[in-house]
Amino acid sequence: MPDSYAFADFHIAPTLPSGARLHNFYIPAGGDIPDADENEKFAHKIQFLGDLAQMFEGGGARRKEILVGDLNVAPRENDVWSHKQLQDVVSHTPEEVGLLDRAIAAGGWTDVARALIPEPEKLYTWW
Repeated sequence: MPDSYAFADFHIAPTLPSGARLHNFYIPAGGDIPDADENEKFAHKIQFLGDLAQMFEGGGARRKEILVGDLNVAPRENDVWSHKQLQDVVSHTPEEVGLLDRAIAAGGWTDVARALIPEPEKLYTWW
């Protein structure tokens, strides 16, 4: 894995006729071990999620932006079959969820599936 990467390798963002930008991301999967010191793939994923949040800080809620893609993070307890059993599994760790939450807040995004089908109903749209 290279020491750095370009978002262009993982992101495409056309502007729609309405003026909204459609951001399609592939967030790296992160490998099998949820420890950045032991797993360079997980370290890469954590860096990517932090960079994603930073990319949208300072104005996301003022822009018309849509986020879609393969996000490789299931952020809510009811997004997975067993939250308790998956807390230490890549794609559902507190570190990944916290960084994705930061990116969502920075972008001013709403999870439209959850807006229509609120928790606590199980909804597996993130995988």
